[in-house]
Amino acid sequence: MPNQKPKPAPALQQPGPGRATSEIAFNELRKEVARRNEEAHNASRLRRAESERQKVLARRSQDV
Repeated sequence: MPNQKPKPAPALQQPGPGRATSEIAFNELRKEVARRNEEAHNASRLRRAESERQKVLARRSQDV
């Protein structure tokens, strides 16, 4: 039986020049966009709640 050496594992691909920093920057940008979307969602929810409250008050005043 011949002496068999195991094949070396394929080398892990390392980030090239600028790749690691661009990935970090992209992740930060995604987080910033998600934060702004969340703020906009919360602001819209508050505006809708106020609008609904005003509509309810208007209906009550008309019913009386």
